[in-house]
Amino acid sequence: QQGGVMKIMNRIKEHRERLGLSMAELAEKIGVDASTVCLWEQGKRIPKYASIKRMAKLFGCSLGDVIDVD
Repeated sequence: QQGGVMKIMNRIKEHRERLGLSMAELAEKIGVDASTVCLWEQGKRIPKYASIKRMAKLFGCSLGDVIDVD
């Protein structure tokens, strides 16, 4: 499971940085607290399905690409 968490946190950060967004800006755009995005990127929390769905739409990618599923 730890490997999966690492992939998710890396993918979120990669997509966020690709769009030039801060953690706070990403959080605002998808309706969560900035501290939540920080926890995701630290691998301390896994995003809920609704948040993954909103990120995929914002990032212009599939749900699987947000969480790095083949």
